[in-house]
Order: sequence, then C-alpha cells, then structure tokens
Amino acid sequence: MVQSTSGDKGLKCKFCAGDFMPTEERCAEVLRELRWKDGVRCPRCHSKKVVKYGKWGQYCQRYRCDDCRCYFNDLTGTIFEGSKIDLREFIYAAKRLLEKESMNQISKELGRTYEAITRVRNLLSDALAKKLVSKLRGEVEIDETYLSAGQKGTKCAERAPRKRGLKLRGRGTYDKDKPPIVALVERDGGVVLKVAEELSREFILELLDEHVAKGSTAYTDDFPMYNELKGYEHHKLNRYSKKEYARGNVHINTAEGVFSLLKSWLRMLRGVRKDRLWRSLKLFEFRFNFRSLDPFDRLSALTGLIL
Repeated sequence: MVQSTSGDKGLKCKFCAGDFMPTEERCAEVLRELRWKDGVRCPRCHSKKVVKYGKWGQYCQRYRCDDCRCYFNDLTGTIFEGSKIDLREFIYAAKRLLEKESMNQISKELGRTYEAITRVRNLLSDALAKKLVSKLRGEVEIDETYLSAGQKGTKCAERAPRKRGLKLRGRGTYDKDKPPIVALVERDGGVVLKVAEELSREFILELLDEHVAKGSTAYTDDFPMYNELKGYEHHKLNRYSKKEYARGNVHINTAEGVFSLLKSWLRMLRGVRKDRLWRSLKLFEFRFNFRSLDPFDRLSALTGLIL
C-alpha cells in the first residue's frame, strides 16, 4: 500500500495538508466540508431540519431528517456510496488518473485489482459526463480529428484479424475503427470533446446548440459539414481549396493544439476501445478546463464537482 510519493512533499493539499496519501479521517473531513458547504440538507426532501445521528463507519457522520424521517450519511447519493475501496485510495486513484498514469500501474501501487481501478475510472467519468457541462462563448474554434480505436481487450469472434501496416488513411469512421472526435475550443477558455458515431452537419448543429452560446463567433475550415452555422458569426478558412491555414484572427490553431495534447494524453494508454474512448476524453476535458489550478486544487475541484 502506498503511503506517500516523494515528488509531492511540501505541496499543500486540502486532503492531506502535506504528503500523499491522505488519512481516511482527513478525506472524510474534506468531503464533508465540500458537500455541506451551504449546510446539511436531506438528499430526499432537501430539508434543512437535519440533526446528527451518530456515526456511519469510523469517520463519516450520520444524520436524521426531521421532516421526512429518513436517515443518511456524508456519502449517501455520491459515487463513494457503497464502494468497498477506502476513501483515501479512491482519492489517490483519482489523483493518479489525472496525472495520466495507467490503471494497471495504479492497481499495483494500491494493491487492488485492475477491475477495481477500472470501476473508479468509470465512476469518475460517469459523474463528469453528468456534471461537467460547459457553455462556451466568445470566440470558439471547431475542428475534428480521427483516432485509431477499435475493440481492444475484447474477445469478439466476428472481428477479422488485424494486419500490420494497413491503417486507414485520411478521414475515418466509427464503424471502421477510426472514430471522429469533434472539439469545441473557446480561445483562452474551456474545451468540449465529443466522439461522433456518425459525423454529420446535424451532429455539429446539435453540439453547438448544447455547448456554445448563440451570437458567439465560430471559426472553422471549409469542410462542407460546417456550412450555414445559423445563430453564430461564422468565419471559414479555405483550407482544402486554397491551402489557407490562417487569415489574421481567423484560424483553428487552438483546436489543433488541443488535439496534440489529447493524442499525447491517450498515447500512454497504448490503445483505447472506441466504445470507452469518451471516458478518457472526459478526464482530459476536466484536466484541460481546470488547467490553471495546481494539481491538488484541481483534485479538490474534481471531488467537489462529482459529489
């Protein structure tokens, strides 16, 4: 079991105020502070008429609601509820995942099975998919890239054997194991990344409607899919017809920079299953959008977000 990592000595953290890993008691205290920062509320009826009612486990507080008479504790309704992994191990695994560490290595460090760490990753990405909702505005660049991602790690009798040196070139499709990833990037702001099972103009319009404020300025290349983005001030580069890569303030260099970082992020996984690619994108999206924070503050922000 890992007790601390020497590279983190001297760094302050809400969880441990010193070395990693934190104690179980300190994790419970911080989670309580983050979850009930506006006061304890009943997760069922949202009443504030709540009284303490003993302990749950060794460190978590138990409560009783005087309105609906239900009992709950600090972990009720969170991704930590029912987990057999200690809080300190869960927080440590989240920290290492944000550091781009492989799940296999994390499982070795914690003495847990690979399946247990996979469950932690899945819980984190599921929570981020629900709560990490970005609304971009101002100047937004839109671009797409294509990644090789198939059925890694699955036993599929219907899948034809792979042949080395025959990778699909150019634009791919989800069905051909080269899924498109669309990026919406606000200049000096956040990013939204989506895997497109079927890349189309309708997909782009739905993505913009969900994540980009009307009236924003959109920058794209001249791929026909980006034509007629109604509701946005649209500037296009004649990239394919005239090899134009920038025209004053009109460019998509920020989006291409994000793709470069993303591919470096994914490289350490040595391949990703296409049906699970979105999970890695969510972790990358969170890390990028909170890049101005130091590692420990970013970890605290992640914990507060998923509670």
